[in-house]
Amino acid sequence: MRLISLSLENFRQHRSTEIHFPAGLTGILGANGSGKSTILEAIAWTLYGNQAGVTRGDTDSLIWRLAPGRSSAVCELTFAFHDRTFTVKRSQSGNKGNAELVQDGRAIATSTKAVNEKLSELLGMTHTEFFNSYFTGQKDLNFLGAIKGATERERFIAKMLGYERLTEVQGATNKPGTIRDDLSKKKYEAAKLEGSLGSLDTIEQEITTHRTELETATAKQQAVDRIVAAAIDQKTALEPQLVILETTRDQHLGLERQQHVQQANLAQVQRQIEQVTKDRSQLSIDAERYVMLSQEVANYEQMRSEYERLTSLKQSATRHADLSTRSANLQIELTQLERQLDELGDISTQLVAGEISIEQLQNQIRSTENDIQTQTRAWQEEQADLKARIKTEQQQLKKLKSQRTTITDAGEAGVCPTCERHLGEEYDPVVGNFSTQLDHSQHHITTWQSQLQSIDAAPSNLIELQAIQTQLNQTWQSQQKQQNTLTANLAKLQIFQKNLTTKQTELSNLTTEIATIPTGFDPNLYDRLTQQIRTLKPKYEDYLRLSDIPQRLAQADIQIHQLQTEQQQIINSIETTTASIDRIAFSENSYRQIKASIVTVTEQLETARQTQNQAQQQVAIATHALQISIEREAEYHRKAQDYQVARTELGLLEELDRAYTSMRSHFTDQIRPQLADNASLFLAQLTDGRYNALEIDSKYNIVVLDDGDRKPVISGGEEDIVNLSLRLAISQMITERSGQPFSLLILDEVFGSLDDTRRDNVIGLLHSLEQQFEQVLIISHMEAIKDSLNNIIRLEFDPKAQCSRVAID
Repeated sequence: MRLISLSLENFRQHRSTEIHFPAGLTGILGANGSGKSTILEAIAWTLYGNQAGVTRGDTDSLIWRLAPGRSSAVCELTFAFHDRTFTVKRSQSGNKGNAELVQDGRAIATSTKAVNEKLSELLGMTHTEFFNSYFTGQKDLNFLGAIKGATERERFIAKMLGYERLTEVQGATNKPGTIRDDLSKKKYEAAKLEGSLGSLDTIEQEITTHRTELETATAKQQAVDRIVAAAIDQKTALEPQLVILETTRDQHLGLERQQHVQQANLAQVQRQIEQVTKDRSQLSIDAERYVMLSQEVANYEQMRSEYERLTSLKQSATRHADLSTRSANLQIELTQLERQLDELGDISTQLVAGEISIEQLQNQIRSTENDIQTQTRAWQEEQADLKARIKTEQQQLKKLKSQRTTITDAGEAGVCPTCERHLGEEYDPVVGNFSTQLDHSQHHITTWQSQLQSIDAAPSNLIELQAIQTQLNQTWQSQQKQQNTLTANLAKLQIFQKNLTTKQTELSNLTTEIATIPTGFDPNLYDRLTQQIRTLKPKYEDYLRLSDIPQRLAQADIQIHQLQTEQQQIINSIETTTASIDRIAFSENSYRQIKASIVTVTEQLETARQTQNQAQQQVAIATHALQISIEREAEYHRKAQDYQVARTELGLLEELDRAYTSMRSHFTDQIRPQLADNASLFLAQLTDGRYNALEIDSKYNIVVLDDGDRKPVISGGEEDIVNLSLRLAISQMITERSGQPFSLLILDEVFGSLDDTRRDNVIGLLHSLEQQFEQVLIISHMEAIKDSLNNIIRLEFDPKAQCSRVAID
């Protein structure tokens, strides 16, 4: 892996920083707090995102504190890997993040999840493994000391060297695709097959038993079949006799039902003759009364016609009086309507002028409202922006005060709260830097508070617009009220005009109708006819009711004759039916005896068939049981063969598992001596041969040898040299053996405890490692090393802009 470039925007204290990483030994130099370590943090965040331990603080702290509202922290890293070029871009805005991965100019992942999965697959290391291998800081040199126990230390180094892949392939139970999961499944399969085999002797005994049961059941079925056949023959002989008797019985019952119907019809006809004879006697009486009434009402129709003529003339006289009264009233109403129309005058012209005036006022009101909304929104947005700036700057001021207090309380022996390094000679510049930042923050707060106070009240032009709006609304309401009055009067005018036309038409129609009404009504004649008709009307109605009596009397004579004829016909039919019943000579006792015999035979047959079904079922059960036993015998032989195959495969898997265990143990046993040999070479170069060997004991503790003797006490600087040698040895082993194409090494502040000679030795050693590590980055605040480096990238903090930047020498 080789870094090509890094671009930062609003990330931590970097407002806008772009760095290009050359090959060779490159130093990233700058004073404490200049943002050097932030470069490493940005690389880690771009590659591994918001995983635990990648960055300090929460996601909000990633964004530069002076960035405009809703700004995002953006990092874009370009690197070479496997002869391909990749660009990773991440952004974070509050709780919302996004990422994109481009390979050779083509996007291959465009979401945070997809980018994380692609990079994890590409790099093949977790964040912790990556930084423990290729990133080294002074406080991280003794990385093995932070790991508890020899087993965990050995497992950590083995994992970085790729030996963990053997464990992953060997796996564990319930982890699909691994040797031990296959082994567990194969053990279960073999045990299951062994448990399901059963006993072959038991199966063979079952086959013999079921064959005997089948022979017994077959003999029983044949005996029952003979009984069923005899019952069927007996029933077949009786059934034709029953059919003949049932036919005769149906004829006999049909004739009896016919005879009952004929007798019922005869009784009904006799009752009808008696009723019709009685009705004819009453009709003779009504005929005599009809003749008497016809003489009394002879003139009733003529009197009724004259009465209806006089009634029509009476109604015409009443109508004439009503219309004359209505005509006089209409004349009065027409005079009043004409006077009211004159009073209203011309309203339409006044309405049109009022609508034009109101529309002009509404346009003025809308324009004024838009101006008020625009100026109000601008005033409120200016207030909100100043308040947000003051709140953010006050939080930063509080944080800066706390950090300066922490530094001044600890003194020169303390550590920097941002990069966690000892201050030493950097104490005064760091304290001065914090004081400058505090002054800038306080000045910003004072300036923004003064601006906020000056715009606390509404602007004068906004107040003037609100007064104009009030005056326009009052004028509009007054004119609208006048317009409503004119509209109401116009409606009245239209109603009056419509009523005038309607009443004029009605008066004309009344005059025409009065002229057409007939006259000549005689009240006295009308009263006499009314009394006569009242007296004759009941008799006339009785006369009309009896008008069909002569016809009904003749019909009664005809009906009596027809009923007497029908009576004689029914008597003859009854005699014929009785003779037919006697000829059939049906015997109910004979019928019941035959039917009882068939019922008995049928019950015997049903019982025999049930026994037959049971026998057939016993044969089927015995046959099925025998078939199952035979199949179980075949299944036993098949499972026995499968069990032998499973046992063979199980043995092979157990042998493979033991081989992987032995291989992993062999590789693990070689870690300590090989690591000690490589570290000894680096130690000899870094100490000019003062120490040329070190050992790593079984607990992974490091022991320095001085001319073959264990050195019991070494200084802090010597301890850092030993740990640095070990870290370089691990990185070299990973590069040579793991198959990962990493050619990058980053050292962060590793010179703090070294004297000048050993510092030069470290740099010389790093130059000699350029064959293994094409790109070596050294992060340091020490200017003395710059002449020993191939390239220099210098960072500085701008107190005025409150951000870090790349300095130009």
